[in-house]
Amino acid sequence: MTIPMMESESLVESIRRLKAEQKHMKDAKKKIAKDLKNAEKRRSRLKKRATRLSDADLVAVLQMRGSITEASSSCSTSAASGSSAPPSVAASAPEVPMGDE
Repeated sequence: MTIPMMESESLVESIRRLKAEQKHMKDAKKKIAKDLKNAEKRRSRLKKRATRLSDADLVAVLQMRGSITEASSSCSTSAASGSSAPPSVAASAPEVPMGDE
């Protein structure tokens, strides 16, 4: 059984196209796995940093997020102003639930 030249060429092109698509998908999978691993590492680092935040730092974070009302934040403003945590740590600290909730 002989395959006509036109069908054979299209079959070869189809195989090439599928192999290129497969390579692209493998590369995308590797990139996604790498991005996921980096995100998990970043999350772990941020959680470690957040555990070392002082009460004043946590109050400052909550104030930045708007979780504390203006009345209660005016009482603790002087305590929160001495925060030594970098803004990147303070902005990404986990939200701590208040006792009233």
